Amino acid sequence: MATVVLNGREMTIRTILSLGWQLPWIIYDQCTPPKLLDFVKDMPDVIVLRPNHRSSVAYAWNCCLREAWDRGADSALIVNNDIVFQPRAYENLLEVCREHPEYGIVSMAELPDDIPKFRGTTIVPGARFSAFLERRFIWDRVGGFDTRFRPAYWEDADFLRRSRDAGIPVGLTIRAACVHAHFGSTPGVIGRVRRDLYYRRNRRRYASKWGDDRR
Repeated sequence: MATVVLNGREMTIRTILSLGWQLPWIIYDQCTPPKLLDFVKDMPDVIVLRPNHRSSVAYAWNCCLREAWDRGADSALIVNNDIVFQPRAYENLLEVCREHPEYGIVSMAELPDDIPKFRGTTIVPGARFSAFLERRFIWDRVGGFDTRFRPAYWEDADFLRRSRDAGIPVGLTIRAACVHAHFGSTPGVIGRVRRDLYYRRNRRRYASKWGDDRR
């Protein structure tokens, strides 16, 4: 398990508790304020990555995934730190992964928004990057997230497009679900302005890379 933390101490603790305090965690510290991560001393299995600079989402995810691979993992679950997981979400996600070894990524549905996507099935093509399990084989074939998409947005669309080009399916499952408090790291009017700026800028970067902005 890995999460990237910028702020929100109580929110981060809630996320970890709802998934599993006892699970092995990698926490990427995005230059958080002093004592925000003081709770990690009580966690049984945790590694805290502390870069000396504020990183893009793509860079932070790549660092967490490399750390997982270096520890011998064949998959890693990356989650936002503003998530509350449904009961047995982790266990159910692992069951789905065992049933679908061909998927390079299996991600958790967000409630309630994703419910209409599932009509007579519990897994559909696509991905949510608020809580996603990535397997080592897709990293080996596709590579990491493109760090040119700074600080956030469209790095996920770029990764999915490379996955499709490589013929690797990805899936979104309702059997493992969560509730996402969107934009927890950049609240308020200023946060909305920044998000819009980052989104539009990286959309142009994506279109320049691929020749269109088709996701």
